[in-house]
Amino acid sequence: MASEIPEKKEEQHSTSELFSSAKVVAETAQANISGEADKVDKAKAANAAGDLLDATGQYGKLDDQIITFLASGKQ
Repeated sequence: MASEIPEKKEEQHSTSELFSSAKVVAETAQANISGEADKVDKAKAANAAGDLLDATGQYGKLDDQIITFLASGKQ
């Protein structure tokens, strides 16, 4: 029997959540560059990066839908 992997329900992140995630990722990068990587909460940084990647994936899907609609000539 093949087990099915449940699909992750896509949640919409608010703009403020995305800005917070971007800030965490930027602070993490800054800490790594300045040699303070040991002060970084890696789990928090990974979650923030994941939120940003999820959001870009959602916006990418939206862009594809818009392009398909415009190409269909049904404006």
